[in-house]
Amino acid sequence: MLDQLSRNGETIKANDYSHRLETIEKAALKGLSLLNKVDAGLDPNLIIQDILNDGHEEIAFYPGTKLPAINNDTDDFGSTLKAIVTGAIAGNKIVRIKTSAEDGHLALTIEGQMKAEFPTPAIAEKARRHQLILNIIRNQSVIKRFTDINSTNNIDTKPQALTIEHNVVISDLLEDFLERIGYRNRPVNSGRDSLIQVKTLLNSGEHFDVAIIDMTLDDISGLELCREIKNIDKGIYTVIISSWGVSLQSSALKDAGVDAVLHKPFRLEQLRNVLPKDKTTDAAKNR
Repeated sequence: MLDQLSRNGETIKANDYSHRLETIEKAALKGLSLLNKVDAGLDPNLIIQDILNDGHEEIAFYPGTKLPAINNDTDDFGSTLKAIVTGAIAGNKIVRIKTSAEDGHLALTIEGQMKAEFPTPAIAEKARRHQLILNIIRNQSVIKRFTDINSTNNIDTKPQALTIEHNVVISDLLEDFLERIGYRNRPVNSGRDSLIQVKTLLNSGEHFDVAIIDMTLDDISGLELCREIKNIDKGIYTVIISSWGVSLQSSALKDAGVDAVLHKPFRLEQLRNVLPKDKTTDAAKNR
């Protein structure tokens, strides 16, 4: 734009400059919107969300990150996801679905009181055809179903971590590291969501082993959230990630029920060192 103006001998006026920038911004946003529409069919999170928009209030959905790309028939893949999501629903019972990546494949973890016959052989075959892993959590156990729906050799006994961090970059780093050392991790970005997760999992007969809490959340302080988590489930091991240069008083930490503190900036190995040793050791065996 500047080159064109200089060739024409024009003078840039403030209003004209602002107007042209706005035009460029609108064109860029329109292009981005078109790209998103093209890619929408390839994103399993968007496919599932579109299914849930049809009025499935009994499904609680937790979209994962860094999911593998879908390179096969997207229409059939979408119908497979719809069959899985709707096939799990049993009356008004709450079912929780989380997407994640496992060994280069898309995985759906489905928890709750679902239909007794779920997954049917037809649904399992659809999942196998798309190399889709189904982790079914029922009666406090996880059965991984991939190529053989009757296989119970892959019971998942990994400890469970809950990370409460509003910074997406830090949240992704924590999730990658925790999964590398053998934890099943559930990331959330607010205190409200974390309390819902703790209560929901506890009501299903399970519990989180570890909660890693950012000190500066948008809706609640880290110490207050730690206190509320401990009030719900005293058995959760809590780790506070403190703000830069902030020193926390030991009396305040004790009062909130904090088990360990990490100070920013920290190395991920330091996180390993503050986690419960028995859980970390067990997690490493499950890698």
